[in-house]
Amino acid sequence: MISLPSSDILLYIGFALYAASLVLFHFNERKKLSLFILFLGCLSLSVYMAGLDHFLHFWDEEFHALVAKNMLINPFKPMLYAHPVLDYNYQEWQHNSIWLHKQPLFLWQIAISLKLFGINEVAVRLPSAIMLALLIFPIYRMGKISVNERTGFYAAFLFSLGYFIHELAVGFIPTDHNDIAFIFYVACSFWAYLEYDKSKNRRWLVLIGLFVGCAVLVKWLMGLLIFGGWFIAITSRKEKRIVLRNYLDFGLSLLVSIIVFIPWQIFILIKYPTESIFEYKYAAQHFTQVMEDKSGDFLFHFRELKTIYFHGDVMPYVMLLGLVLLFIRMKDKGNRIVLFFSLIAVYVFYTFAKTKMTAFCMIVAPIFYIALASMIDQIFILSTKKLLKNTIIASSVFVLIIGFIGFIHLDLSKIKKNHLDSPENKDTYGYQVGLDTKFIKELPDSLKKEDYVLFNCKQFEAPAIMFYTGITTYQNIPLEQTYMDLKQKHIKMAFNDDGNLPVYIQNDTSALKINVYYQVPIIKFQF
Repeated sequence: MISLPSSDILLYIGFALYAASLVLFHFNERKKLSLFILFLGCLSLSVYMAGLDHFLHFWDEEFHALVAKNMLINPFKPMLYAHPVLDYNYQEWQHNSIWLHKQPLFLWQIAISLKLFGINEVAVRLPSAIMLALLIFPIYRMGKISVNERTGFYAAFLFSLGYFIHELAVGFIPTDHNDIAFIFYVACSFWAYLEYDKSKNRRWLVLIGLFVGCAVLVKWLMGLLIFGGWFIAITSRKEKRIVLRNYLDFGLSLLVSIIVFIPWQIFILIKYPTESIFEYKYAAQHFTQVMEDKSGDFLFHFRELKTIYFHGDVMPYVMLLGLVLLFIRMKDKGNRIVLFFSLIAVYVFYTFAKTKMTAFCMIVAPIFYIALASMIDQIFILSTKKLLKNTIIASSVFVLIIGFIGFIHLDLSKIKKNHLDSPENKDTYGYQVGLDTKFIKELPDSLKKEDYVLFNCKQFEAPAIMFYTGITTYQNIPLEQTYMDLKQKHIKMAFNDDGNLPVYIQNDTSALKINVYYQVPIIKFQF
């Protein structure tokens, strides 16, 4: 079990490290030290966030946590219900047994964390916290290669203080750890490409392929994104188009990625053909159909720029202005093609896709942060030339400006509302789910530590109960014939007695009735 120091201590340490990294970057030549301190600051903040809520968020995080826990039984058999007693529809990812709704890499990462640190919420979130902090390094390098060192640092600094990205990493926002892992591996594939293009060292080709393969093993084929921009960068310029080595390098990297992600696809097609084929088709339907009521109009993702980055109706236009400036300032024409083709491809694809969710376009977030940082850097350059001609004064001013922007971007008021106020306010999502989770953890004692199957749990809570207790749990109540069949199989059954149990269960003295749930409706805060 993970034992953390006071959450407040982690927050204060994080802020101190952020301030130190910013000051060191501007007034010290040891840029690598300032970057490492920034990493430590982000890690401290991320772990602080991971420990705020002592319960699993619904509804994505609880599913991901449960499947990852069941991977401790068999890492190659993703399961939601490890021991189902009722028939299930394999097409319903919320209730089935073999769970192929997501690719497995991020689940394996969570499973390793659970193995090392115990079955708890912080262990579920720790891989995301680490990946978020590690992203500082590739984003810094991407910004430095694309524009300059200051742009890279500013981009990494602001990214690591993003409210939305931190809420993803703690499971508060849907798609949570899956999206954090996807952003991480896609960003690393772009970083490796820029390093390869800069150095021409072919070892980077292996890393590109490795990161792309990992991205596909997190969230499927959009993980191949770098190859689209790379191919366009080769074929759109005559001096690149006629060089055979460019195609060989491209092909080698693509081959490495295929070697990474194809074995799992072959395995599940052989081992779980029915479930895997259905999930491939289900994933494709997100483009042609509105899935799970996740819809939006043509400007949905444009408007969501102010949700992901900075609030205010003007912010989407500021971000677009930053992209234009980045396009002008980028040193290398090929890199410009790669980054901007990738950004446009993502937004065009998800704009035309029928299913829409805010985090879908987050895989290009590093490009937006580099664009914003480039714009701030250009202001810094102009200021030192026109207004603040003293470099020390200019750096001092920009330390305060960047620090202030980062603090605003983190949006501590929302974090306080979503996580810290909950224990004091009985009407909040956090208070209600937290109290339910306390009861959930006491369930084994209520069931006398015997091997019961629990029915009639509250909506959304079956995965959480199975995660914390290992008790096979269902939200629904079995029909009378099914109930009798289970009794004949000598399956011990317990029921949450909410006063509405059917007569055939009420009159059966062999059925255990318990009442341990805090029965109130749950309303989650809007992010």
